[in-house]
Amino acid sequence: MHPRIRLRIRFPCLNDFPIELQIDCGSDYTIVSEESLTQLGDPETCSTSLKVTTASGKLLPLNSEFECQVTLKGLTKRSVCYVTSVKGFNVLGSDLMDAFGLYDVPINSFCKLVTTVGDSEVYCNALKAKYPAVFQDGLGRCTKTKVQLFLQPGVKPVFKPRRPVPFHSQRLVEKELQRLQNLGVIEQVDFSNWAAPIVAVRKAQRDADGDPIVRICADYSTGLNAVLEANKFPLPTPDDIFAKLSGSQYFSVLDLSDAYLQMEVEEDSQKLLTVNTHKVLFKYKRLPPGVKSAPGAFQKVIDNMIGDLEGTESFLDDVNVFGKTRAKHDQNLENTIQRIQEYGFRLKIEK
Repeated sequence: MHPRIRLRIRFPCLNDFPIELQIDCGSDYTIVSEESLTQLGDPETCSTSLKVTTASGKLLPLNSEFECQVTLKGLTKRSVCYVTSVKGFNVLGSDLMDAFGLYDVPINSFCKLVTTVGDSEVYCNALKAKYPAVFQDGLGRCTKTKVQLFLQPGVKPVFKPRRPVPFHSQRLVEKELQRLQNLGVIEQVDFSNWAAPIVAVRKAQRDADGDPIVRICADYSTGLNAVLEANKFPLPTPDDIFAKLSGSQYFSVLDLSDAYLQMEVEEDSQKLLTVNTHKVLFKYKRLPPGVKSAPGAFQKVIDNMIGDLEGTESFLDDVNVFGKTRAKHDQNLENTIQRIQEYGFRLKIEK
C-alpha cells in the first residue's frame, strides 16, 4: 500500500490554479483526473501513448496529456501532466518529487499535516456514554449471523497430536485456556475426529496478576485449511478504499476488539475447529484466526453491516469513517457506531 499524503501545489495553467495532489511513491508520472481540468483552467491537451498500471496490476486509463508549469514554495518547474478518467485520482509522481528535491526535505515542510481535532476526547466520551454496549470491556458477539465452514468433497478427517508445552509455561497456557472458556470461545469435548495442535505465544504485556500474557493460536495449517472450501468474498483493494476517501477532510478509525472471536460458528462446523492441547480437547465456538476462510467470511459480515452507510469503509476489523465536513463526519460516525451496536460488536479501547 503506497503512502498517500495530501499535498497542495500549484499548476499555473493559463492562471495560477491550485490543486491538491497526493504523494504516490509508486507512480513515475504526475496524473490528474479529467474532472480536475476545469479547476486547472481547461488547459489544452493532446493524446498520449503512455500506458501505466495501478498497484493492483490493473491498467489505468490515460486519455491525454498536457504541458504545465508547477510551482511549489516559489520554485517553478516545467513538466508533463497526464489525464485519467478515474475520478479523484490526482497524484504527484516521482518525476516532480525528484525535480523539487522533495525526497531530501522534511515531509511536513510541504505537506498538509494531519491533526487531531481539539475536542475529540470530549466527543469520544459523549459517544461512549451514548453507546455503552459498544465500548464496554469483554468480548462482543455478532447477533445477526453465524459462520459456517464447508469441506471439499470426499475429504477425510485430520487429527493431529498435541505439541509439548514447556513445564514453566503450562500454568500460563492453562490460565489462557480457562479465560477462553469463561468467555465462551472454547468448550471442552471428550472426542473428535478433527484436531489441530496449538501454538502458545507469549506477549510482552502482563495481566492483572502480574503474569506474562500468553495467547493461544490454533495451527490449522496442519490439515484443516487444505480441505476447506475457500470463502471467495472479495477484500477491498487499496484503490477501492482511497477512491472512497478522496475529498474527505475528517477521519476516524474504529478497531473491532478480537474481531474474529466476536463471530459465532455454526454448531456443525465447530467440530472442525477442535484443538489438541496438553490437557484435553477443546472445540472453538467462535471463529478463530488462522482458518483459511475466516477473512472472506468476516469481511462479508462487515460489508453487510455498513454497506448502506455513507462515509464508511472497512478492511476486515478496521472500519474507517470519513466526511468532507466535521458535521458530516460526526453524523457518519454516530450512524456507524449505532449499526455496530445493533450487530452486537464491540470496539477496542486504547488504554
